[in-house]
Amino acid sequence: AASQWWGDMALHAADLALAEEAASLLARLPGQGQPLVSPTTGRIQEFLLDHEEPDPGHRHWSHLWPFYPGDAQASAALGTTTASGGGHRQELEDAAVRTMQHKLAAGGG
Repeated sequence: AASQWWGDMALHAADLALAEEAASLLARLPGQGQPLVSPTTGRIQEFLLDHEEPDPGHRHWSHLWPFYPGDAQASAALGTTTASGGGHRQELEDAAVRTMQHKLAAGGG
């Protein structure tokens, strides 16, 4: 039982080191890893810079991952900033809704 405990502790230490490294890298991202709100469209950006979408209804929705299963709203409520300078929960929620509406209107889903 003791060897299992020590083995588990070694795994948790490795997990902690990986989590600390990931947090350090995320802190260096624009918006500290939070979704960016496009200043031109008001939607959540898929990429760092805005660009014309060749297929706006494409099934790719991964840029909304921070909202589900992620916790972008909770982080925003704590004051995390976005590209457009808001950083508030309501701004992110509105941008996510606009993003979904835009994709659905273009046949996505």
